Amino acid sequence: MSANYRQDGSGHAGLCGCVNAHKDAHVGHTADRWYTWRRFINISVCFDIEREMLAKNSTVASEQAVSSELRSLIVTPSDGEQPAGRALLSVRGGRPAQALLGRVTRACHQRSMQALLSHSTKISVDVQSLLVAEVVGGAKITAQKSSLKNLSHLWKENPGLVDQYISTLLSLDQSPTTLAMLGMCLDFCTAQKEKATIEKHKSAMLDLYIKSVLMSKTKPQQHILEKSGSLLRHVTHSEFKELLLPTLQKTMLRSPENAIQAVSCLLSAVTLDLSQYAMDIGKAIASQLKANNAQLMEDAVQAMQNVVQQCSDPSAVQDIVKHLFSILGGSEGKLTVVAQKMSVLSGIASCSHHAVSGTSSQTLSSAVTVMFIPYLQQEVHEGTLVHAVSVLSQWSSRLTVEVPSALLDWLKKAFTLKTSTSLVRHAYLQAMLGAFKGDTLAQASDLVPLLLQTVEKAAAQNSQYALLAEGVAASVLLSRLTLLEIQTEAKFSNFWNLILDEKKPLFTTEKFLSQANDETLLTVLLLCERLFLDHAHRLNTSKSQMYHHATVAVLLSRSWRVRKRAQQTIRKLLSFSGRIRSCPRPPGRTPRGHQRTQSFAAGRPGIRVRRAD
Repeated sequence: MSANYRQDGSGHAGLCGCVNAHKDAHVGHTADRWYTWRRFINISVCFDIEREMLAKNSTVASEQAVSSELRSLIVTPSDGEQPAGRALLSVRGGRPAQALLGRVTRACHQRSMQALLSHSTKISVDVQSLLVAEVVGGAKITAQKSSLKNLSHLWKENPGLVDQYISTLLSLDQSPTTLAMLGMCLDFCTAQKEKATIEKHKSAMLDLYIKSVLMSKTKPQQHILEKSGSLLRHVTHSEFKELLLPTLQKTMLRSPENAIQAVSCLLSAVTLDLSQYAMDIGKAIASQLKANNAQLMEDAVQAMQNVVQQCSDPSAVQDIVKHLFSILGGSEGKLTVVAQKMSVLSGIASCSHHAVSGTSSQTLSSAVTVMFIPYLQQEVHEGTLVHAVSVLSQWSSRLTVEVPSALLDWLKKAFTLKTSTSLVRHAYLQAMLGAFKGDTLAQASDLVPLLLQTVEKAAAQNSQYALLAEGVAASVLLSRLTLLEIQTEAKFSNFWNLILDEKKPLFTTEKFLSQANDETLLTVLLLCERLFLDHAHRLNTSKSQMYHHATVAVLLSRSWRVRKRAQQTIRKLLSFSGRIRSCPRPPGRTPRGHQRTQSFAAGRPGIRVRRAD
């Protein structure tokens, strides 16, 4: 096949025949791997022709034909239809695109520096930029690193060549696919500390990014957004304020569904403190939290998190949260759809990932947690209430010095409200677990009667899963409070009798553990941890055994998040073990070899984990 193509003097006719064959092929055939690779051989032959033309210094017109035909294969048409060539280059994790990029790069290695800087370089760089976009978009990380390594080797051998590459890329027709190659160039310049090259072209690259990505009439591809981060990391405050911020606000008003992902990636990529722009950006994003598009609302929540993660000024974060609570209260129209309320609440939750530290974080968290109280007083929908309290829990867990008295009073009152169903009460108990720990634990002393009542109610109706879930959470907090010197042992005697009764197990039954959701399983795990570490003296062999079984049940959960936490807890428990003793051999059973066991706590009965020497 290759010989037939090379009989053509210019290689152009053979190339066009190859391209037309690809265009006429049915897209459905791409599912057949063998057929796909047979079609891909033709593209490989095209690059053999191109390499020969480059080596023979053939006419620019012929090289332009190669580039234009390849572009027609893999560049997305204006109507958004997926081109057939892209499916070819993207199969098997982008390996075809990586292979072709390597062939072109090696061909450049064979040329002199003068030839590389000639006018024909524009065609080669154009082809490479198209292939780099495909590699970045479809290949694995190792393949991307391999491609960058090949290009870096070429640029290192020819000083000044990367500068020429950037200039050439910027001279091409403006397209977002060019940003992938520019990102690789900037990564190389950053690694080689060529700041002058970056500063020289930064203005033109920002103009390309604004016009082809931020102001795009279609949704940019994710890999282009990610690779644009190589440019955005070098943006200064003046450039952000004068160029990016006005464009960001404009595009969020014009087509937020297309711009929201680009804006989100922009905010996460810049290395600036965005506190001074937080309110302007926050308002633009907040209006999309109550959109009618579910995906748009989800993307807006992530974008809001990316904003506050770059804010170290507590007043800036607090202003955003106040604005979100005002939207929740109806400042921009009454929210009647539950999904919209939950989306705004999720936006408030994302603000808890701020970059404020020290005493300012405590002050901010105190102020925000108090803001929840008016909303919780008037909300009646159970699902929305549960979600709102879970958001409150994310903020209350950041309290390290003191829990606001207003919040403490509300937690006492919330359990008596008619709207506080079992699910809502469980959510409040989870919020208490996050708030009362360390220096704030003593403030929960006033809640002891309420917590004891919760455990007793669960024991009286131990067939109801919801009440048992409440009882587990209350038990964890009570197990912490018993360590305080101000608490008397007699006050908790009934509590210990209930949760350590091996004849009538409360939270360790197979039925309860099989019905428990992820959050409840993690709470059970937390209770086991506290018992083994802080109250091991209360456990005998039979009492500890039922909590060993509960720990193993959590370890065997279907959820990876739960299993991972269980593994961490078991490692922690084993690290506190100070005694290793021989494991007695069961009657009638011969061990394969000498084995040893470890207990969770030194000198206390504990779970035994066998390990062969």
